[in-house]
Amino acid sequence: MEEKIPKNIDEYIDGFPPMIQEIMTILRETIHEAAPEAREKISWGMPTFSQKKLLVQFGGFKNHLGFFPGPEAIEAFKDELTEYKTSKGTIQFPYKKPIPLELVKKIVGWKKGLTIAYVLMMGMTACSGNRNANLQVSYENAPKEYVENRMLPIEGAYNARDLGGYPAAEGKHVKWSKVIRTGDLNKLTDTDLQYLTQIPIITDIDFRDTVEVNATPDRVPATVVNQCYLPVRPGSIKDYMKLTPEVASHVLVDINEKLVTDFQSEYKEFFQILMNENNTPLLFHCSAGKDRTGYGAALFLASLGVDREIIIEDYMLSKKYVEKKYSAIVKAESVLEPIMTVKREYIEAAFDQIDKSYGGLGNYLTNYLGVDTLKMRKIYTE
Repeated sequence: MEEKIPKNIDEYIDGFPPMIQEIMTILRETIHEAAPEAREKISWGMPTFSQKKLLVQFGGFKNHLGFFPGPEAIEAFKDELTEYKTSKGTIQFPYKKPIPLELVKKIVGWKKGLTIAYVLMMGMTACSGNRNANLQVSYENAPKEYVENRMLPIEGAYNARDLGGYPAAEGKHVKWSKVIRTGDLNKLTDTDLQYLTQIPIITDIDFRDTVEVNATPDRVPATVVNQCYLPVRPGSIKDYMKLTPEVASHVLVDINEKLVTDFQSEYKEFFQILMNENNTPLLFHCSAGKDRTGYGAALFLASLGVDREIIIEDYMLSKKYVEKKYSAIVKAESVLEPIMTVKREYIEAAFDQIDKSYGGLGNYLTNYLGVDTLKMRKIYTE
């Protein structure tokens, strides 16, 4: 049976048992006490409160209420949150304990102050002629941490990012919460799964090969009805654990060129899935979420008319988000550093191969991967 998505916060709260309804109602009232002008809506499947920019969200889980003020707030109030479990931007309030309402007020008030300062700063930035000003100012309803870091509050996966918000063709922007890119999903926590359920993720596209899939099978949210396997072998880091320094520096340049030439059928199928809106919201991943996934993300954004430089900037975000995942390996075997990270020349090698051999991205997407760019933009931009 298809899960009903609530239209507003009242409907969301009504979907829980009476005891939890009461807790949510009190939290909702407390948020409005701290931010009387905050506007309500359902976003990312959860009650969302914004005042020009996103302030906070909350969501009901099995044993706790998830409160989402963002990672900056978690850091700012870490001394007062020691008795609660926290992760990337999330605080867990157990149902069996009273919610610290005064602390909630402080956090919401602090976020409100940040938001006002941010809006003022963006106003000045827009007037300054900065080339990124329109990119940032247009995200009025997106969390600040999404705009700058694009990270989902996921604890059990590296490099989990929303591809929304980027400026696209015809003055539009990529829709938020339609397409997520990430690394492997085998260590997702129950809270992570609940979060993805509330988006709700419908389709999981896995670029890993059979060996990888069998070794670390995905954990997926209950809302997933499509698990699609599109194995891309040359992108697997596990094939390159014994390398010389001379070879290591060229491996991912070669791999990105091969992604263009040798795996057109897999990425063609990737777009066939993308071009069916019934498959959305969706996520796609490999092991690190940087090479096979990075190339897929680049093609996806290119099909929407996103500027190449912005596509490269998105690709390069993986550099900091996978560093922790591979830090121990790099420390033990420094020769592997070039293949445990991303570099601009890696994705540029793919673009150069497309330009040289296929007449540019537009021709490659349309005539080799079968992409209907008008359809893609209708589904994924606004």
